[in-house]
Amino acid sequence: MNRLRTVKEFLKGGGAESYEGIKINWIKGRRPVMRIFGDKGQFIEQVDLAQYDPVENKEYTAGVQGLHTLMQQKGFIKKRVFIEVPHKLEIAETVVHKPKLRGAETPRRDSKQVRPMAAGLDIR
Repeated sequence: MNRLRTVKEFLKGGGAESYEGIKINWIKGRRPVMRIFGDKGQFIEQVDLAQYDPVENKEYTAGVQGLHTLMQQKGFIKKRVFIEVPHKLEIAETVVHKPKLRGAETPRRDSKQVRPMAAGLDIR
């Protein structure tokens, strides 16, 4: 299979395994063959994958995308991939409101009275 670069890229690069219900059995020295089985395990069809490589079939020019098209034509469905993204909290603008203290009076300009400090929030 080393000389069948397109098929090798599809099989070893995860292209085939990106479809539901795919199991790959590696048999050294054998041509790559896809065997399709039904829901109850009955054999349905066999496809020689070597014909989907330009080394074996000079007319084949679709590359790996052609193998994906073949899988979809045979009724295989791509697996859903869920990517876990860590939540990122962004604060665009931070506004801190200081609560009014009961009984605190506003200092007069002519007096030396000092208004008590209100507790604030520490946001990081």
